[in-house]
Amino acid sequence: MVAGNMCGAGKSDNSGYWLLVHANATYTVVKGVQHILTSGNLPTSLRNLTGVPMKLSITVQGNTIETRWNGHVLAQVQDSDYTSGFASLVSGWHKTLYYNASVTSANKVGGGGPLPVWNTTIPNGSEPQAGLPALPNVEHYEIYHAIPEIGTYNHGPMVSNVSNGVLIVNWYSGATGEDAPGERVLYSVGSSDGKKWSPIAPMFDRLSPTGPDGSNGTCVSNEPFWFPDGAPDRLYAFAGVHSHCKNPSVLAGRLARQIIASGKDNVTLGPLFWTGLVPREYEKFNISTLSDMSETVQSDIQLYIRTLLNLQVPSVAAPNRLSERNYYYRKQYNDYVVLLRDDGNNTLREWASVCVDPVEQPRGTMCNWSVPQITTIPDSRTRTYIGHLQNGSLVLLGSQIPKLFDRDPLTMTLSEDGVMFDKAWSVRYGAPPKRYPGVGKGPGFQYPDAVELDNNTMWIAYSVNKEDIAITKWRM
Repeated sequence: MVAGNMCGAGKSDNSGYWLLVHANATYTVVKGVQHILTSGNLPTSLRNLTGVPMKLSITVQGNTIETRWNGHVLAQVQDSDYTSGFASLVSGWHKTLYYNASVTSANKVGGGGPLPVWNTTIPNGSEPQAGLPALPNVEHYEIYHAIPEIGTYNHGPMVSNVSNGVLIVNWYSGATGEDAPGERVLYSVGSSDGKKWSPIAPMFDRLSPTGPDGSNGTCVSNEPFWFPDGAPDRLYAFAGVHSHCKNPSVLAGRLARQIIASGKDNVTLGPLFWTGLVPREYEKFNISTLSDMSETVQSDIQLYIRTLLNLQVPSVAAPNRLSERNYYYRKQYNDYVVLLRDDGNNTLREWASVCVDPVEQPRGTMCNWSVPQITTIPDSRTRTYIGHLQNGSLVLLGSQIPKLFDRDPLTMTLSEDGVMFDKAWSVRYGAPPKRYPGVGKGPGFQYPDAVELDNNTMWIAYSVNKEDIAITKWRM
């Protein structure tokens, strides 16, 4: 956060404890807004803190309220009037229970809400389950057990439910290793209980022969399933077509097709089509274009593409290379947040940007994004998933472990407000040994995606060692 004059702060519900830091380098600890518990000078030679970044915290242990400024203890006071209410920092208001509770400040982005904050146990990769409790009420199922005849590199699954109640999972698959020519998208359809899965088949097939890592060729990779708001029966799958698999990866175009419910327990794939102009080097495949589709499909895809264009985030200077973007909305701030993986500087933290004052327009959400900043959320450098639960909470899935490429266990973290992520579990721990060699393959449960159903069940799909594809059923 950046200091300013906070003396005029106020809220209709003012129960709880406040730490106020003033621009003249003084502080006040207040109970219920009006009752001053203590005050004093900050431990700094500065006399004007306007524009100075800092970190504040309030920690409550029993009857002891401890306040800190940039790691320095400011005051410890004894009080027991409040056992619940608000802990207030200049970053915002945080609802909390004051039994062994800790609330830490976040960097506030001008015009939007605060950045997300990790406010629970830091996972320790050297301990079983990274020191986290096991998530209760889970069942694990295997979707695809890798075999050379189909492909032994399998990663990045996406999951959705279909209007007839079945589950569908797709993922990108290579012959042996990561980002090699001939990569394609496979899929399987699962029963509503997750116990039966259809034979593996291509959803978006190869557009070049398979080849070794680093050779010329095309990679086809899956993207999240999507349907227009209020129309779950119009489900679409998407795939990016990369004319160079890496160094650099070049997105030549995007393919799509509709997923159509078929009977009680199956799906039919709609015709394959390009969502935009046909890349010249792929004209020989005679794939349909968007203009060949029905008016409804054209309208849906145009909305989808406009939404993608309006959710672009400013880049940051090297060596930070931010990727693997995940967006969520916060009603109380009327803003969007995007979490980003630092894929270049090994900060082992998620980065975030805030969309200030989003405007909903017929052509999508228009955003003024802040410059991405580092957060306190740990990350082992992997893709995360974040989404709203039906009760309004947010769920964060990934490998929130501050150890490079440590992706075991798969972790889950919950937040009630999109700011404080304060409950964490191990979803699955103890990956089996890798069976096949391959470039870029590492151990662990990785790259999750999830969908919540109306029966208080969440399905979490992920890869195992970038080799097998599995799914976990969580009865919430």
